[in-house]
Amino acid sequence: RGSADRKPKDKKSFPTMTSAVDALTRQKGEPSHIWTYCDPVDREAGAVLRWDNSKDGKDIFPVSLTDDGWVIGAMPEPRPLYRLSSIADADCVYVVEGEKCVDALAMLDVEVTSNSGGSNAADKTDWMPLAGKEVCILPDNDEPGRDHAEQVARILQSLTPPSQVRIVGMTELWPAVPAKGDVADWL
Repeated sequence: RGSADRKPKDKKSFPTMTSAVDALTRQKGEPSHIWTYCDPVDREAGAVLRWDNSKDGKDIFPVSLTDDGWVIGAMPEPRPLYRLSSIADADCVYVVEGEKCVDALAMLDVEVTSNSGGSNAADKTDWMPLAGKEVCILPDNDEPGRDHAEQVARILQSLTPPSQVRIVGMTELWPAVPAKGDVADWL
């Protein structure tokens, strides 16, 4: 494995994902959401935990599997897509920013995914599972969301075979979308 797969020296490791999540729960309280990421053979590779709070909206912490066990920290690169197994056989996939939006759109029985790490982590993700597929990107209604959509589109169009990409801005779906609104708000 490459250096990105090695456990950083300053990170405590845990034997299971549950024990890493429990450590965070002891520090921060019960998370409002836990989203699990799996590798291409459907083994747990990481999780993203979210705590909603009144101060600034949310706190997000990832846990990930490394060579030495589970750590509190981002998954090694390249990171798997969220809901990877559900998009494997799809011809058309929606890409949104964040697990909350994936889960909201998945309720409509569409194939949808996102990268781990938000709008600044598209380049840390393995997008190959979308090669040759039709992809519709639904960005958040803010500058980071639009930048993320453009970056994902460039990555997808550089795959072999390239994805067929369309970006649909939130204002096309919902003319009165608020600033920072997303597909979960729309639904």
